[in-house]
Amino acid sequence: MTDREREVLAKDTQFARKNYANLAGDRISVSIILSGDDMTNSIHRPERCLPAQGWSVQSSEEKVLPMANGKTLGVTKLRNVRAIELPDKSRRTLHNVNYYWFVGYRDMTASHLTRTGLDLRDRLLHGYNQRWAYVTVTANVSEHLWRPERTEEETSAILEEFIQKLFPDLKRPEGGALL
Repeated sequence: MTDREREVLAKDTQFARKNYANLAGDRISVSIILSGDDMTNSIHRPERCLPAQGWSVQSSEEKVLPMANGKTLGVTKLRNVRAIELPDKSRRTLHNVNYYWFVGYRDMTASHLTRTGLDLRDRLLHGYNQRWAYVTVTANVSEHLWRPERTEEETSAILEEFIQKLFPDLKRPEGGALL
């Protein structure tokens, strides 16, 4: 967790990040943010924080990914861009693909709006906080920038396959499967 993230997020927010790379040189970053009690400053949709990191969100769409167990996972897919400077001092546009979803104690959703509604329901009607986790899986599009050169479509396919492999290893606090 960066110092800036610590400043912006509520003090009881927990955070984990891991970077993965395969032998071909593809790189994927996974972050899991676990909310605290402060609903508005603990976790939020990435469309809120990506601009502060220099990204411009170009598009957002909900997708359904098939899982190996025959079930499906709803995710939100973002396409992002930002200007970068290469070692030769030339400027380029870096494209990024980001998939995210929210996991609560009982519920899971790709929608921040749905998560907020479920959270309000649980707090007001049932008197508890699900302590939502926000999972994000992201990679930069390397086409025309570095090797291996991957198009946005290839990067998306790599991320979706990675999510299909990662998801079964994600567990609820008591150890049960998410789906």
